[in-house]
Amino acid sequence: MKVSYFQTYQEEERVRATYQEQDGWLGYQVGNYDPRTTLVIDPIYVFSTYTGATTDNFGYTATFDDDGNAYGGGIVWGWGYPTSLGAVDTTFNGGNFDAVISKFSADGTQLLWSSFLGGNGIDQPHSLESDEQGNLYVMGSTGSSNFPTTANAYDTSFAGGPSATIEYYNFLNGADLFVSKFNALGTQLLGSTYLGGPGNDGVNGAMPYNYGDGYRGEIEVERNGGAVFIASSTDSTGMPVTAGQTGHQGKQDGVLVVLSNDLSSIRAATYVGGPGNEALYSVSIANKANALGQHNTRVFLTGPIRDVASATHFAYSQDSVATNGVVAW
Repeated sequence: MKVSYFQTYQEEERVRATYQEQDGWLGYQVGNYDPRTTLVIDPIYVFSTYTGATTDNFGYTATFDDDGNAYGGGIVWGWGYPTSLGAVDTTFNGGNFDAVISKFSADGTQLLWSSFLGGNGIDQPHSLESDEQGNLYVMGSTGSSNFPTTANAYDTSFAGGPSATIEYYNFLNGADLFVSKFNALGTQLLGSTYLGGPGNDGVNGAMPYNYGDGYRGEIEVERNGGAVFIASSTDSTGMPVTAGQTGHQGKQDGVLVVLSNDLSSIRAATYVGGPGNEALYSVSIANKANALGQHNTRVFLTGPIRDVASATHFAYSQDSVATNGVVAW
C-alpha cells in the first residue's frame, strides 16, 4: 500500500502537517493555524495491491523513486512469485527463502519488473533506495555461499560465521551482509557484493526486542553517482575498517560502511559501539547531492544499546543511541 504525503489547508493557505504515532494510535501533528476557521486534512490514498505468490511470502521494506514508482522487498518460501520477462532472476534458488524485489508504476496498475534475489541459503532484504536514474540499491543479509555477485564487486566470496538462529530462521553457515544494485529495468545487476568477516554480519542477534529487529539496517545513496552508505550490525572482529577509524569494541557492534557507487570498493568503514552490545538501525546523510564530487558529509546514525558500559561510552541512555559525525574519504 502506498500513501503519499497528505494535504492540509486552511482556506487557501497550506498548513504544515505530518503523521504522528503515539501509544499505538496514528494521528496528525499540525503546525500553526487559526483555530477559529475550518482546517481541512486530506490524506491522499494512491494505491494498494497484493504482491503474493502461491507459497508464503512476507514484505519487509519499501521505497519510491523520483517518478513516484514504488518498490517492495520481501521474502518468499518457494516458487510462484510473479517475475517479469528478462528480470535478473526468475527462479527460486533454494534454501529456506529468497529475497524478492518488485517495482510498481506510480498508480499501482502495472508491475514494471519483479525478480528473485538469492542463493542456496537464507536471503533477506532489509532496506531499499533508488537514485535519480531509477537504479535500485538493496541491502540485506544472506546465508548463501552462492549469492549473486558481480565481477567488479568489492567481495565475491561468502565469509559466513557460526550457525545462528535469528527470529526463528537458522543461518546454518552464518550470515554476511549483501549490497546489490539493479538497473532501472530490473534486467541487470550493475553491482553486487558481500560484506562480512568471520562472525555474523547484517543480523541483530543480541537485541531483537520486536519482531523484525533481527533484520534491521538501512542503505542511503548520494546523488550524481555518489557513495552508498550502509548501517547495520556485526559480531565479526574482522570487518573491513579504513585507516584511522574505530575497530571492533566487543560483543555485537554497529557498523557503518561507505561503498563506491558501483560497489567495487570501500571509501570508508568503521565500527560503532562500546564494550557491550549495539546495533545500527538507520542512517541519514546531511547532503545527498554529492555536489562537485566533495567526498565528505555529515552522517546521522541511530540504534539500540544494551549494556551500561556501552551507554557510558556513548554518554546516552541505556535504551538507545543517536550520534553523528563527518565521514570523509
